[in-house]
Amino acid sequence: VSILDALQRQADALGVTRFPTIGYCEKVFVPTVLGVLKPMILLPVSLSSGLTMEQIESVLAHELAHLRRYDHVVNLVQRVIESFLFFHPAIWWISRKIRDEREHCCDDLVVACGAVPLDYARSLLRVAELSRVNARDARRQKQRSFTAVSLLATGDRPSTLRQRIARLLGVDHDLDVRPASPWFLGSIATVSLLAVWLLMTMTWTVLAEINRDR
Repeated sequence: VSILDALQRQADALGVTRFPTIGYCEKVFVPTVLGVLKPMILLPVSLSSGLTMEQIESVLAHELAHLRRYDHVVNLVQRVIESFLFFHPAIWWISRKIRDEREHCCDDLVVACGAVPLDYARSLLRVAELSRVNARDARRQKQRSFTAVSLLATGDRPSTLRQRIARLLGVDHDLDVRPASPWFLGSIATVSLLAVWLLMTMTWTVLAEINRDR
């Protein structure tokens, strides 16, 4: 079975109508979605020999789930917001939670399309192992990867991967801290934005007073 056949099969299962470009790349360490208008899936070369075809199909299903949800577009908007409000810690916390929930949603779509949770969890773990080896080798060779601006199938923190695997297996864990009410997160975001607005207003007022005194 070729990788294109596997991609087509998973795209049909997920209802993805726009067939993305796919290829292997030595510069990425984890399966990655790049691009906005014409997104493409890049796979590390190590996956061609380090994963079984069933595992590769699970990985492809996860990346296609990102495309189905238009996460590549949302991720771009998220990066722009982070750039403008980089100085506020609440923005980074909210952004991190959004990324975590995004991965959970894609994991749920993969399982809903027929993947066995245990096998899928093993696939994620195997990708993480290969990614760690590749990253270590790349650091030795002073190479750079594109993972900083991409959607990652395995997340960007070890705790995130543990959380995702525990969630897939239905294991209770204390890594996923959720607010008691969905309004709580919205309240934090509102208060944070108001604080930023007040800080900027006070700054401009002080500067205006200084200029007037001169």
